[in-house]
Amino acid sequence: MERETTPKRARWGGAVVGPRLIAALASILLVAGATSCSGSSQQQTVDPAEQAERNHNEDVVDALANRLPEMLRQVAKHRASQLTIDGILAAPQAHLEEIELRRHDYLRALYAQNGHEPVWVDVDGTDAQLRPSARQLLEVLRQGAEAHGLWRDELHLDHLEMVDLGAGQRIDGRVFEGVQLDAVDRQAIVQWLGEQQKSYDPQEDLRELTAELISTGGPLDRLGQPMEEQVTRLRDVSETTSRIDVLFSDALVHYAMRLRFDNKAWQRGHAWPERLQKPSEEAQKKDEKEAESDKEPKLTGEALVEARRKYLVMQSLGPVFKDSSQVATTLAELPPPFEPYRRLTRAFKRYADIVEAGGWPLIPQEAEGLKRGASSEHIPTVKERLRIEGYYDGDDSKTFTNELRRALLTYQRTHQLWENGWLTPQTMRSLNDTATERWNQIRLTLERWRESRVGPDTHYVHVNIPDFHASVWRNGERDMYFKIVVGSTSKERTDDGELIYKHATPRFSDRLDYIVFNPYWNVPESIREKELEPKFEEKPEYFEEKHYEYFTDRNGHRFLRQKPGPHNALGKVKFLFPNRYNVYMHDTPDKHLFKHPFRAYSHGCVRIQDPMKFAHYLLDLDGRWKDEKRQEKLDEWYAKEGETWVNLRHELPVHIEYFVVRVDDNGHANFLADLYRLDRPRMKKIAAKVEALQSEEPEGAESVESAEASQH
Repeated sequence: MERETTPKRARWGGAVVGPRLIAALASILLVAGATSCSGSSQQQTVDPAEQAERNHNEDVVDALANRLPEMLRQVAKHRASQLTIDGILAAPQAHLEEIELRRHDYLRALYAQNGHEPVWVDVDGTDAQLRPSARQLLEVLRQGAEAHGLWRDELHLDHLEMVDLGAGQRIDGRVFEGVQLDAVDRQAIVQWLGEQQKSYDPQEDLRELTAELISTGGPLDRLGQPMEEQVTRLRDVSETTSRIDVLFSDALVHYAMRLRFDNKAWQRGHAWPERLQKPSEEAQKKDEKEAESDKEPKLTGEALVEARRKYLVMQSLGPVFKDSSQVATTLAELPPPFEPYRRLTRAFKRYADIVEAGGWPLIPQEAEGLKRGASSEHIPTVKERLRIEGYYDGDDSKTFTNELRRALLTYQRTHQLWENGWLTPQTMRSLNDTATERWNQIRLTLERWRESRVGPDTHYVHVNIPDFHASVWRNGERDMYFKIVVGSTSKERTDDGELIYKHATPRFSDRLDYIVFNPYWNVPESIREKELEPKFEEKPEYFEEKHYEYFTDRNGHRFLRQKPGPHNALGKVKFLFPNRYNVYMHDTPDKHLFKHPFRAYSHGCVRIQDPMKFAHYLLDLDGRWKDEKRQEKLDEWYAKEGETWVNLRHELPVHIEYFVVRVDDNGHANFLADLYRLDRPRMKKIAAKVEALQSEEPEGAESVESAEASQH
């Protein structure tokens, strides 16, 4: 029966020509030449194709014999790699048990970019150890939790700190050393190769060939059992190292997200690729038409925000997944770069130390009313309480000294209390807030700063509602800091029964476009109906006395307004950053309110103590009307009837936000009023989290869900 020609051609095509095959070909050519010269018609009985096949198979066996231990190790490693990083990410709950991956989608994208190779663990055959970069990351995470108020369990710290890839994780990789092929093995393999329907390349196919030879019924099946034992050991290493690598990466991504990328404010100012550019209204209509014709429209809304977020994460952390030695440098760039935030991180650590040391003593109610010159057994407790927080550094006698009074004055100033230097009921309540409560307030304020809308802005106006102050920042330096009055805390019930702060100053951001000198006050309809018209009904001359008039604009809209002048509720000037709340900053004739430590009296707008100083700052920024020329302009504007609008060339961003803790220039943490009770829900969650952690054993911390998780 003739041999099939197709397998023969397959063996010749692409096969590596061995020494035995060369010798066989030379022999065939010599015989053919001799026959031709003698003119004999006698044919040789050796089939050249069979001889070539046998010689090729012997070459394959020679190659295998030279590399058999190496090939056995490769087979074991390949079989053990079934549970890899890719496998864990495909089904994390099946492999990570009680541990929850917090940034699963980002991990899949980042690992896909580097081919699912380990980032933090070096695996060499059967040996595994943490890279130096993993230990750097672990230290950054530890310090980050302490400085930024992040929870240890959300960064998997309890698990990562237990990782130990020392000698106990090393497996004997020499199990196949010394394995050799004897003559019987060689003959059996050559015979087995001749029975196969494929040809093996002695350079490319040795691992595949080895796997088949040791399988059941193969010529080397005696090695099957040692192979399975080694695969089991290697699989344990593969699973362990992959789990460790994924946990380190999840902690890295979550840390980066919490410090920066969760906040979409940091998406401002980037040059986006076309697919991530925000479509114009016309382009969006075009995209909607394309969507109807099965073409993918551009992303909008939250889908665009999330796509941009993932892009920024890949830009920032992608290089780390390719070269993890960059991790410390990369993460150092992510915390909010604001000076108030940096001060808070230092305060957070200081108050953590106070809490760990047991906090401070509660002051007995009997101490209320004590003042300078008094003597009481409770005064040493008051002194110790203030000493722990850094306000007092004097004796511990029972006498209420001048030094104690000065310490109380400073404390009252930093806690928005009337400064009188004695133990008022309000001061007592404040002093008896626990150290843990104060620590929690700093933690939440750090979180609010990470959520801040300031983002990449370098020159901006910042209004902190609870601080009753506004500031101007430029390149990390504070140019101005001034008192303000904000919306009152008066409440009313909505139609559905919800109790709201009806005049609360809203939190938002916009750009300061205009200064209006000698302004009219266009009275909001709600104020006109609920406050002014009832007064007019009681006293018909009220509007005239207070310089109100009805005015009809060019669109036929009739409204009540107050004429410019010293009586005007907006004072001499207002600063406009048009917004849907109709809130702006302005002067006020009620200057006495700035003497109050708690300044929530407006209908929602922000009143400024020294508005002309702010106006000059803005005009200087614009380069408008220097010195005498500017004063001439101002005199002219205030002398005429009506208002004058100045359109600013340099528009400053305005960010109105809500932080109940700030650290002053002396390093004191100022604990401010949560005047609209915005912090209460989150403070309850933080308190519950801290209480749960304090009541548990350290190893159980991971089972407690992060109190902040619901905020993202």
